[in-house]
Amino acid sequence: MKIALTGGGSGGHAAPALAVAEAIRRLEPSAELLYIGSRGGMEEGLALHAGLTYRGITARKIRRATPLAMAGVAVSLLRGLAEALWLLRSFRPDVILGTGGYAAASAVRAATALGIPAVIHEQNVIPGRTNLWLARFGARVCISTPAAAEHWPAGAAVLTGLPLRSAAIARHGTGEARRAAGFDPERPVLLVLGGSQGAQSINAVVYAAAPLLPAEVQVLHQTGAAGIGDAERVAQSLGSARYACHAFLDADRLALAYSSATLALCRCGASTLAECHAHGVPTLMTPLPSAYADHQRHNALEAEAAGAGILLPQAQLTGRRLVDEVSGLLAAPDRLYAFREAALAMAAPDAAGRVAQLLLEMARKGR
Repeated sequence: MKIALTGGGSGGHAAPALAVAEAIRRLEPSAELLYIGSRGGMEEGLALHAGLTYRGITARKIRRATPLAMAGVAVSLLRGLAEALWLLRSFRPDVILGTGGYAAASAVRAATALGIPAVIHEQNVIPGRTNLWLARFGARVCISTPAAAEHWPAGAAVLTGLPLRSAAIARHGTGEARRAAGFDPERPVLLVLGGSQGAQSINAVVYAAAPLLPAEVQVLHQTGAAGIGDAERVAQSLGSARYACHAFLDADRLALAYSSATLALCRCGASTLAECHAHGVPTLMTPLPSAYADHQRHNALEAEAAGAGILLPQAQLTGRRLVDEVSGLLAAPDRLYAFREAALAMAAPDAAGRVAQLLLEMARKGR
C-alpha cells in the first residue's frame, strides 16, 4: 500500500499531515509514504525529521494581486502540476492526503487528474482557497470542527477533528512540566504562543505586561526567532524564575509547556487552539488581523462560544488589558475550571487516527 501526503507553507499545514503519517505507521506499518512539498519549503525539514521520504515541487502562494503576479502564480502552478504528475506516476499511490498550502494545490490536482482517490483536510472554520478549489475536483473533505460544515456542500464533509502529533499532546504532570521550565511548581503559568514564527505585536504587549503581572505569575513565552533578543532582555530584568523565553518550542517541549500552563495567550491558528484544547488550557485568543478571510477570528469565535476562552482582538490588546484579564481569571478559579472543561470537550485527540483510517479504507478499495 502506498500513500502520498502533501501540505506546507506553514507549520499549520504541515503538522496535520505529519500527525496522520504517524497514525498510518501505527495502523499499517507496511505502508509506503511519500511527502510532497514545496522545493526548499519549511515542511521539508519537518518531514525528513519524521523519517519520511520527501520530494519538492515548484510552488507559489495563490493570492489575488496584479495581473503580472497572477501570471507568475499560474506559471508556478502549471510547473508544479507537471512535476507532481511525474512524481505520482512514478510512486503510484493508492490515495493522497492534502492539508492545504501551496504545494498541495498542484499535488492533489495532479492526483485527481490521474484518478487517484484524494482526501483534503481543512483545519479552519473558514476554508482556505486551496482546499475550496481542490474540492471541485472530487477530493473528499475532512473538517476539524462542526462549525466548518456550513461552508461545504451538504454531505461533502466528514467531521474528524484536527490531527495532532502524539508528541504535542503528550500529557505531563503539572509540577514536572513547571520544573522543566525552571519554574516553581506551585505557581500559575501564563503560556504565550504567537505561532511557530512568533507574533511581534503579541510579544510587545507581553514585554509591557510582564513586570505588572501579579508576582506569583510565571510567564513561558515562545517568541519566534525575531523576538528572542528583546525577550532575553526582559528575562534578565525579571529573572528566569519569573519569565522564560524560547525562540521556538519543538513538539516535545511544547507538550511540557501546555502541561505547565494555567492559561495561554495565543494566536488562533487551528493547530494552536486544538493543542490547547487537548491539554485543557483556557485561552486568551488574539487572532491575526491579516489572516485570509479573517479565519483566525472565526476559529476564536467558535472556541469562545463553546466557553473555552476569551477573544481579545489585537486592537484591544494592551499590556494593561492583559494584566487585567490574567488577574481576573486567576481570582476566579471556578471560571478557569469551566474554561478548562469546555476546552477538553472541544478536543479530538484521536483525529489523526480517524483521518488515517479513512485513507487506509480508500486505499484498500482502490487496489
